[in-house]
Amino acid sequence: MRDFNFTIDWNENTKLYESRLGWENVKTDTNRKRLEKYLVEYKRLFKDNMRILLNLQTQVNQLHKIFYFELNDQCHFKISRSLQDFEFNFNWIFKGQSSRNFIAIGKMFVCINCLIEVVDTCLEFARINKHYSLKHQCESLRKMLYELQYSYERDKTALDLDLDYKRIVPPLKVEKHTNYANTLHEVISRFS
Repeated sequence: MRDFNFTIDWNENTKLYESRLGWENVKTDTNRKRLEKYLVEYKRLFKDNMRILLNLQTQVNQLHKIFYFELNDQCHFKISRSLQDFEFNFNWIFKGQSSRNFIAIGKMFVCINCLIEVVDTCLEFARINKHYSLKHQCESLRKMLYELQYSYERDKTALDLDLDYKRIVPPLKVEKHTNYANTLHEVISRFS
């Protein structure tokens, strides 16, 4: 399995351990173990969001293939260029350049924006040509991509505030309708 490693450096000037998590986001701490624990949680958060991103990428790619014959050449060119950009940037994240964490973290947002470009291209085509099925699917995918971006930022902020990242979502509690079968038999018996 591909893995993403964070590096921890010792800064002689500030006498702190530090790890770069973005262009301007540097996490520092006096205790190396506490910083390592934070990075384990951050890595879990990052990998979970990368899995969601890959799932959304397959949906965007499937949308492109389903409406392949309806789209014009200009749309195909823009879409294929954006999908190639996505693949390049996604593969760059896991190339083992562990000393460049701050660049690799930013590549996730580049990947999200590449998918948004694909969806926006399809959405523009759908609006011009009044293709309502494509329009509705694009709007829902676009909303999911923006939600991914928002939830990733929200979870990163929660980690910075020393809140735990909750990976497991409890299942919904659904009550079974026990009276449905009795009511159905009563209705049937009335009409018989």
